[in-house]
This record gives sequence, structure tokens and C-alpha cells, in this order.
Amino acid sequence: MPDWIPMEQVTLLYGDGATGKSLGALQLCVSAETATRWFGQAVKAGPVEFITAEDSEGELHRRLADISRETRQPLENMNGLNVSSFADEDAIMAALTGDGHLVKTAFYDEVVAIVEETRPVLLVLDTLADIYGGNEIIRAQARAFINMLRKIAIKYHLAVVVLAHPSQSGMSSGKGTSGSTGWSNSVRSRLYLDRVHDDDGSEPDTNARVLRSMKMNYGSANNEIRMRWQRGVFVVEGGAAGPLVSSGAKAERVFLDLLDKANHRNNHVSGSLKANNYAPKVFQRDAFKQHVKRGELIDAMDRLITSEKIENAPYGSPSRISYRLQRIHAPAVIAPPLVPGAPPMPPMPASTYKFPG
Repeated sequence: MPDWIPMEQVTLLYGDGATGKSLGALQLCVSAETATRWFGQAVKAGPVEFITAEDSEGELHRRLADISRETRQPLENMNGLNVSSFADEDAIMAALTGDGHLVKTAFYDEVVAIVEETRPVLLVLDTLADIYGGNEIIRAQARAFINMLRKIAIKYHLAVVVLAHPSQSGMSSGKGTSGSTGWSNSVRSRLYLDRVHDDDGSEPDTNARVLRSMKMNYGSANNEIRMRWQRGVFVVEGGAAGPLVSSGAKAERVFLDLLDKANHRNNHVSGSLKANNYAPKVFQRDAFKQHVKRGELIDAMDRLITSEKIENAPYGSPSRISYRLQRIHAPAVIAPPLVPGAPPMPPMPASTYKFPG
């Protein structure tokens, strides 16, 4: 998948338990095998290999049956979809020797043999905790393991996706990482499938998910795809086209949401750089929780003002005028007189006025 999951590289896909990363990865495999879009995005078509040490064959079949039904893609036609479960076996691909060196195992060679036979365009490994026998927090070992997987990706011209669980601190920070920084630094792409939370940490829609690009060497990071779980699969919001939310569009959405909340609380903010209540400065902490930086807020504010979606409007008494940022609403509608010859009703917002009958 261009930018998100590059060929001949290793991509880490993080997600907390029961978030649905395995399901999302299976949907990616089906999309590649059937030459269809994954959450609205084009993927390279071809055979795929999904190897899990976490889910049983029965669980995999149940999920694939749901995907087949919802996508109307018969499983019997997916000759290039290869799914293997090693849930009851030792699936460690690299282990430590007595002197602390990381070495390939027999299972690593088995995976290579599978790839040699099926020649997939995509290899999914589920999960990192089941296939890696080293110390997660030692940077050198993390880099060595990623290099082992990258060799497979380069030799067989495929993309490798490794599913992983974030740590508690990784979830709290919103970064979705775990262990040493060597994991993130060693890969070209890192994705994070997360639940959608409100500012207070609550989860208003337990079926909502967001896939974020946390690191993307070949594209713009901070992109996201929003989706919902329904009938056993994830469905992208906005229909089959699959809206890919760019970092700029995301920053504008976050800015407007924070502006609405501030004005609702009468905590007005300004577009003036010298003001104490300069909007990007006031919003930066809450925006950072949503992976939007202050510079992106400034650019978003400028675009919103230029496109006349918000304005720096005066308010207060005539003797002490201040300025605040607010949305520019649609023009008011003048209602027609109810009785011939009667004066018109006062202006009302277009969104609230209802004509009689």
C-alpha cells in the first residue's frame, strides 16, 4: 500500500488486544488477493501469506467467513490467500544464545521456505511477542530482528507487516509503541490502530476505530483512516471511497473542534500572535494528544481564515472591544410573512427555521 506499507520493507502495526488489528490485517490480505481496496486505499495485488501464533484455525476461518460474506468475495476463489496457524507451536523466529546474540531459529527457516514456495506480495506475522525471542527493550536486538525480516522482504520482493501490542505507556501517550525506540527507528513505517476516545478518555462508540500513520518515511505521517466495526468486519467511514484524512485536513478538524469547545465555555481565543490567548498556544496540549503539532495548528488556522470558515470577530462593550475567533455561519434566512401585509419575522438561522406546514 503506497506510503503506508512499502514494498521490501518491514511495517509495524500496533494495536491493543481486542482492538482488531488481526482482523484488519486479514482484510488487507483479502484485498491484496482479490485486487480490491483496503479501507478505500489501493494495494498491490497478488498472493499473500498470513502466519499467526495467536489465533486458532477455527478463529481465522470465522473471521475470513465474515470478510467473505461482507465483501462478496467467495473464499473458494481466493487461491492465493494462504493462512497458517501455529497457535499451539513454538513460533519463535529468532532466539538468544548463551552469550546474548540473536540468531535465526528453525521456524525462521520454515517461514522462508513457505515464502519461497508461495511467493507472496505480502507477509503478515502475528504477533511480535510470539515470534521474537529476544529482549524487547534492548535496541541492538530489536534492530537485528527487524534486519532479519527485512532480508526476507528484499530477497522475495514483498512487504512484511508485523502485528504488535503497545505498552501501557504507549497507549497513554497515544504513540502506540512498546519496548525500545529501536523498533520504531528500524522500520520505515509504523501504524497504530486505536479506539476513538473523547477528551475525557471515554469511548462513546465502542465500534469506532482509527488507523493512524505514526511514522512514514515515504509519505506524510499523521494521516488517518476512520472506520467502524459492523457485522464482523471493519468498514471505512464515508463509503467505499475511503476518505484518507491528510495531516492538513486532520489539523483543521481538530482546530475547529477545539474552537467550538472553547467558545461554548466562553474561553475565547484569538488569532493574534501577540495575544495571551493565541489559539494555537491555547490548543496545543489538547491537539498534541490527537497527534497534531502547534505548527500544524497555525497552518490550519491560517487556511480556515483564508477560506472564510472562521473569523477574528469583535466582541465586548464599545468602550472595550476585544477579538475572538469564531466560525463564520451561513447567512440568516428572512421568513416570508404569515399574513399578507404583515411585517416579516425577524431573521433566524437557516439551520433552525421551519416554514409553516
